[in-house]
Amino acid sequence: MALVGAGFFWASASFAAPVQTLKISTWNMDWLLAPQTQNAPQLPPDIPHRTAPDFAALATYAQRLHPDLIGLQEVGDTTTLARLFNAQDYQLFLSGDDIAQHTALAVRQGLRIRRNPDVAALALSPGSNTASLTQWVGCDHPYGGSGLTDSGCSFQNWLLG
Repeated sequence: MALVGAGFFWASASFAAPVQTLKISTWNMDWLLAPQTQNAPQLPPDIPHRTAPDFAALATYAQRLHPDLIGLQEVGDTTTLARLFNAQDYQLFLSGDDIAQHTALAVRQGLRIRRNPDVAALALSPGSNTASLTQWVGCDHPYGGSGLTDSGCSFQNWLLG
């Protein structure tokens, strides 16, 4: 997964919100699959077969990293990802690919995020999609029926595929 769009930023002329610093990371999970999925016949036989100690070590790394937003590659499902990024601390988003490995995003709770439809046109291979999120700062409800509803909003769009 590559970080295709790194923080496109739009602000209105009356932008007055404070600057927000974000810790952004990426992490290739190398076949992060649920233990019951790791032996599926359609998967390569040489993928990592994660054990409980492996998941504990990965969760420790995730806690040390403590990102605000992290793009993840090769994730099987959000339930398995939640073993690393606790749902009390992170919102988890998974691309809708029809494959075993997905791109995913873990976003710190408290950041206002809208999950956009996947962007298939940017797919690097058949069956894969690019996940898309929009983060907004400086307003409560930036999206109305026709666009901005608050002139103090700023946006960052994230595309990962």
